Amino acid sequence: MGAAMAGAGVLQAGAGLYAAKSARLAGEMAQKEQEYLAGVDEINARLTLAAADRKAIDIADSAAFEDRSVKLALADTLSGQRVGLAASGVGGGSVTAEDIGYDAAKAAGLDEAMIRENADRAIRDVHQGGEWDANNLLFSARGKRIAGESARSSGRMNANATLLGTAGQVAGTAAAAYRYGR
Repeated sequence: MGAAMAGAGVLQAGAGLYAAKSARLAGEMAQKEQEYLAGVDEINARLTLAAADRKAIDIADSAAFEDRSVKLALADTLSGQRVGLAASGVGGGSVTAEDIGYDAAKAAGLDEAMIRENADRAIRDVHQGGEWDANNLLFSARGKRIAGESARSSGRMNANATLLGTAGQVAGTAAAAYRYGR
């Protein structure tokens, strides 16, 4: 009967070692998973910033196009006014012609300023939004790394607890084998 109990003790020890190794490996795998997910978040943060930069360039290009359109429209307006005034007998150098041209240029200048202001505000908003999103992703990545470290630590603690529990069981089996083996 003592030999059977000794065999049971060996089996308990083997099972305990296997369970301890499994707990440690589970913690390590959980950490690797969290590291991978953190890396994905970091890549997404970089892509978010790059997308914000591209959008800001698009906004600036669109504003430049609108600005050119306003200038072309002003040139058309001024030339049309000159033709109309000339047809009415008002000379191009007259005070009336200059006042009308000045008013049209002033209105176009206000339009250009508004286009630039709106573009600057939109670019600022795009960059700020991209930075916020990127920072949130980076914070998420850090949290995942911490969770991974915690999972690895938990795996080690579970492995140690399993080894201690197994050692107690094996010692109990050995004591029983000794008692019954007499």
